[in-house]
Amino acid sequence: GGEGGGRFETRLSSLWRGSEELRFKTLYASGTALKGFICSDLITVGRYASLAPFGCITDVEGILDGQGVAGFGPAGHGERKGFELPPVFKALANVSGEHGSLGVPVPHPTFSFLCDEKGGELQLGGFDASAVSSPPLPVASLSTTSYVVPITAMSVGRTKVLEFAANASHHGQRPFVGGILDSGATCVCLPDELLGGKLTKSPWRALTDIVGKSADAARRDALSVEIDGAVKIDIPASVWLDSVKDLRGCPARQCPHSDIVLGDWFFQAALVKIDWRQDGVGISIASRNLSYALKTQASSHPSHSSLPVSKVYPPQPPNAYDAAVSTLDRVVLEDKGRVALLVPVDIGWPPQRFQLVFDTGSSFFGVLTVPTNRVLLGKLHNTHHEARDRVHKMHAAFQAKAVEDTEHLSFSSPGPLVILVGVAMVTSVVLSVWVRRRRRRVF
Repeated sequence: GGEGGGRFETRLSSLWRGSEELRFKTLYASGTALKGFICSDLITVGRYASLAPFGCITDVEGILDGQGVAGFGPAGHGERKGFELPPVFKALANVSGEHGSLGVPVPHPTFSFLCDEKGGELQLGGFDASAVSSPPLPVASLSTTSYVVPITAMSVGRTKVLEFAANASHHGQRPFVGGILDSGATCVCLPDELLGGKLTKSPWRALTDIVGKSADAARRDALSVEIDGAVKIDIPASVWLDSVKDLRGCPARQCPHSDIVLGDWFFQAALVKIDWRQDGVGISIASRNLSYALKTQASSHPSHSSLPVSKVYPPQPPNAYDAAVSTLDRVVLEDKGRVALLVPVDIGWPPQRFQLVFDTGSSFFGVLTVPTNRVLLGKLHNTHHEARDRVHKMHAAFQAKAVEDTEHLSFSSPGPLVILVGVAMVTSVVLSVWVRRRRRRVF
């Protein structure tokens, strides 16, 4: 990071804009709360960069395993309507077509992710064909606010984890349970309920019973997950069964919206490819080629650009704002199965390097920041001067909604907001400045 003890130093960046008067607070289901103010600056991931708005985090209550959060989830916040910060990948991939002249956008609005027991790999602009055993197959995307896919079957050996009732089919379609693809979840979450009669037994209870029997009979079958009736992913026992034994409270059962959460286990067995479009996201999945060696250094290829993602085992639940995050390496801890995926991100110009938690479970992007009294709102980036006209047109609606959303984002002075939004509107046709309450639980 910069000179601020692992925190972003706004004074060192010539492109930074923001004000501490523009406050936000975002709450995570784990109980962690992030507070700070909204900024705009140049964000660089791998070889790609864009001006984008993000959260300058000044206070952390609870656990944060990195120097911030790199949310690669889609826009949206569940059923509640409101404003939010546009996802950073929307800026990096130039989804809105308004990238401007600063930085190089991802050539195709696509990213792929996979991992192994030691780390992960983020592939920007496409995917590495050698990383999969067969080409990724498209599956249904069930949500515009999260990466959710239909799980049509789940079993260990011959024992079903998902046992659908005879009347669970709807209009001839195969029954399913929603599966959230969340890189920030160490363990799987299975609902401990029958989902209104759709199931004949609790998935959480089914897997828990299997774990007990596996210990007795020394059975080490793979956990098989079928997505949309099209893709079957086999998670080796060395991944899922050992993790259950190492991690307290695993499998989890307090699942968001009674969906299944597929986290680190799934990404160790599969490559997930995400395609961003104007009308939503497309999801494709393939089994990992287990002989593929994940990249340990950033590299460019004709089909994509690869960026290594480190996997760390945090030593304790720290307050990351006070912790020397840069000292975190691969450290075995008390809950040795709990992992954090960290992706290197440069912020500002000249760039300052940070290790942010890579998270497909949310769209929030923020970095720990040294508190500042600087106010830089009036000077627009001159490569994006047209943003001002769009901001004026939507200002009345934005201010009205901001007042409604004070539960989540309170502004001590709404006046400067108009100018900052002009700065932040460098990449999005519709700017939203509302940081959502996270849907998912951190497992």
